[in-house]
This record gives sequence, structure tokens and C-alpha cells, in this order.
Amino acid sequence: MCFHAALHHRWCVYQLEEMDEMARERIVSALNELRSAFDLPEKQEPGQLLYSVRVLTLSERRTLFFHAGLTTQEFDQPLRRIDESDCQWAKALNRALGELHSLFAEAPDILTSIRPEHYFNAEHYFSAEHHSR
Repeated sequence: MCFHAALHHRWCVYQLEEMDEMARERIVSALNELRSAFDLPEKQEPGQLLYSVRVLTLSERRTLFFHAGLTTQEFDQPLRRIDESDCQWAKALNRALGELHSLFAEAPDILTSIRPEHYFNAEHYFSAEHHSR
């Protein structure tokens, strides 16, 4: 998640409420992007892997490759290699695709980076403003 959010690996040990606002916003944006990207059938039909990878954005594709334990060497290969019989990393990609689907299948529909105490303060502010008019 921190990789996709372009955060330094030190952020991986923090809980969301311990992060500063910038980091929370990036994590929530990354969660939303990845949830949308990997909202697909868990089991891929034979021959569907290439299509599933092609529809991803470049950053989503990079996250998939690195989640699969692959390196930039595999990432830099033409995507058509996925369908070639001698492609040694297609199985790892397929497994990673299933894992990412499982991770994001039950993600909440609405995610926010606003801390609860700020949310309630903002709500109080808006209701006070409404009463003063």
C-alpha cells in the first residue's frame, strides 16, 4: 500500500490515525485506486490474464508486479510475454491478481482520510454557521 501511495517504507509501521494528513490522504487515495483496479473475478479464465493486466494503469500494473514478487526486469518486458508458453512469471502474476482481489473484495465503499475528531469538529462548525444566518 505504501508503495502504491508513493510513501517511504517507514510509513508501513504506522496506523492510519498515527499518520499526518498528507500520508493519510495518499493511503486513502491508494486504497480507492487499488480497490477499483482489482474489483474483478478472483479466478481468471485461461487467456484472461493479459487482458486483466492491460486494463490496469501503469502504477496499478507496477503494484501488481511487485506484489507478485517480480522485479523491474519482468515489469519492463512487453505485456504480450504473459501469453507466451515460456513466460516464467505469468503464474506469479495470476496468483498476485487473485490475492489483490481478495484483499480489496470487502473494502468499504466510502473511505476518508479525515480523522474522526476533525470530522465532528467540521460538522459542529457547519451547524453553528447555519444557525447564525
